[in-house]
Amino acid sequence: MPLVVNLGKSDETFNYNLREVKAFEPTIIDDIKRVDSFANLGLEYVQFVSANDINECLGIDESGFFALKNCIGDLDRKKFETVFQLIPLLSDAVEIRSLVLGGKECISTFFNPNLEPWQRVGINRCELREGFSVDLAKLWAIMPEIKQAAIIQPVD
Repeated sequence: MPLVVNLGKSDETFNYNLREVKAFEPTIIDDIKRVDSFANLGLEYVQFVSANDINECLGIDESGFFALKNCIGDLDRKKFETVFQLIPLLSDAVEIRSLVLGGKECISTFFNPNLEPWQRVGINRCELREGFSVDLAKLWAIMPEIKQAAIIQPVD
């Protein structure tokens, strides 16, 4: 999944793979639900794992900016800064809810003329009320990695 975020480096696209937390670390789910204000949603928790290093996950740093963090270390410390939920919508898009701040914030774009476009990604309050439209800035699409791909099984 391509997601452009400012990690203090440059205008780069980083590819991530989704990993379901329950499949990877099932014993941590009860701890996650204890800090999740919306645990009743019944959706799975995921991490965005770097395609370059399976030990690094996209997370929200204490500074509020995105950062690569150790996936297991974040779970062990019970900070859950690398834990997200995909909120399905009526379109093909999803909201991506972060577990920081009790799980009330979603990944969002924002306008700031002083920042480069690739730096305009952060977190803002989620829209979780049924029947209400979700602002375009909070809509995301899950896409394949931005790289060449090979056919899994050639067709004769």
